[in-house]
Amino acid sequence: MLKLNRTLKVITVSTVALMSSFTQATDTILYDGETGFTRFPYAGLGASDVRWLGYGEIPLKFGFSATGVGTPSLNTDLGSGNKGYAGYSSYTLTASFKPELILVNSDFPILDRFTGFSVAFNVAVTDESSNANRAGFSVLVISDDGKGIELGFKQEESSDRIFAQSEDFTEAEEVNIDISAMTHYVLTVQNDSYTLVADATDILTGELRHYNFNPNASSPALPFNPYTSPYFVFFGDNTDQAHATFTLGTISISTFDSSEVCQSDEFYALHDERLNNSQFFTIEPAIDPTVYTTTPLGPLYKGHDIEGLDMHPTTGELYATSGDDPSVEHPNGYLYRVDTKTGDLTPIGSTGFGEVSAISFKADGSLWGWADSQGLIKINSETGEAELILPLEAAIEGLTWNQASNMLYGSVNRELWGWDGTQLIKFCDNLPGQTEALEMLFLPTGEELLLFATHAINDVNIHAWDIESCQPVLDVEIETPYNDIEAITWKLGCD
Repeated sequence: MLKLNRTLKVITVSTVALMSSFTQATDTILYDGETGFTRFPYAGLGASDVRWLGYGEIPLKFGFSATGVGTPSLNTDLGSGNKGYAGYSSYTLTASFKPELILVNSDFPILDRFTGFSVAFNVAVTDESSNANRAGFSVLVISDDGKGIELGFKQEESSDRIFAQSEDFTEAEEVNIDISAMTHYVLTVQNDSYTLVADATDILTGELRHYNFNPNASSPALPFNPYTSPYFVFFGDNTDQAHATFTLGTISISTFDSSEVCQSDEFYALHDERLNNSQFFTIEPAIDPTVYTTTPLGPLYKGHDIEGLDMHPTTGELYATSGDDPSVEHPNGYLYRVDTKTGDLTPIGSTGFGEVSAISFKADGSLWGWADSQGLIKINSETGEAELILPLEAAIEGLTWNQASNMLYGSVNRELWGWDGTQLIKFCDNLPGQTEALEMLFLPTGEELLLFATHAINDVNIHAWDIESCQPVLDVEIETPYNDIEAITWKLGCD
């Protein structure tokens, strides 16, 4: 059996996804990055096709003081001390003596923080000026029970940064990052926590808030309280103490559905017994989502010396390669296909290299491998024939591409290296042991976690690793006889 080591508290949805099976996600595109936003979608004042988000400006000025209204690019410098707010929101106001706040689209996704959701958006903030604890561009997301998070994007002489507003609107957790470049952000909310990812890298995490906001005391005063309005989503300038110029790209929301749990997620792994005996096995979730079972897949292949294992990204076919220590009746440096139901091995052909210690499929379906002490090779998955791409006398034992296919990671003992197609980059040198199995886990939030196992009898864990910090985020302890994991790969049961 496999059980989770709970010595580390991780508050991102990454951990939730790894601790339980992945949930289905329903995606809604709020803005396509090109179409104009509806101007002033107030009742009786706006166009009829209000879509999901609309432009709003308070106080209401028919002169459209903000520059670029209705376009993806907006300059919120309203002049006269900038006493006003301007931006794009999921809400609008009714045109009445006492305006009421209503959703621009009544079918707006339900933002339930307990089942979880994420807001993906693209933005470049090219100019920003603000007072202390304020930001010219902010993102505000409020869940269905009034709890949420506001993030401020701020430019200063020393550096740009993104910060979270505290309950009383002072700067809380923050991160230095260039906000002027168009960046793909994913803001994920799960239970009481949020995580912000920028271009697939975790940059900020913390707790959700109930904000202490008095709309009557605001300047100018507001006829509503956005911080207690369920499903309130806002992109823009929501303070009279700042202004900014920004350009928005695609905006979407993914809501997670806990009632539709994927039951078919499974890992395939390879165990090395003694010198050259090989055992494939699976790791699958049991009824209890925090417990996994390990099951042998096929027989023990004596003398085969299987070293590499990976799954084709689109066909789901499982491939394996052999090393240079097989018994005399079995070939070295060979490519095999593995039946995912029976574990049967089908020989495909020789790579032409003595030992292929690791393999990894790129997103385009091309198969890459490492020929021990010879270098990086590209393998024809139909014939097994391979060509040398990067000559290098290194003993790479684990190999995996990232999701964007612009970085190939490899492990050498306790070191983690990467190849971006032109140069080698050393990322970490503190892996907990000699690392032979690498796999990249792609999460619905846009994050990536590196999974690996070490060559150590007393370490029967699958480790989840944050590459940027070179620190573990979760360990999965395996209670199993398979204590020398040569390779791991996974198949996600839900799209």
